[in-house]
Amino acid sequence: MMPDKPERSCCNRQDCYPTEVRYREGFWEARRRQDGQYVRVPWEKVEQNRDNPDGRNHVCMPPLSLNNHRDEVYCFTLGAGI
Repeated sequence: MMPDKPERSCCNRQDCYPTEVRYREGFWEARRRQDGQYVRVPWEKVEQNRDNPDGRNHVCMPPLSLNNHRDEVYCFTLGAGI
């Protein structure tokens, strides 16, 4: 479920995946798998209340396509080792 909208799901098994992360200018950024670009994660999308079951960083965001060029993030979890 989305951290900022707990009534809405943030994934459909295609939107979520393990990712590399970096911390820049006060924000986490997650690497998008389709093009390798880092996308800024809004703080309200960072999961604070649940643990990540496999200990890796994960991001849920729509796939890159001709109809979707937004850098939208549905949800984001930090792994144990960051």
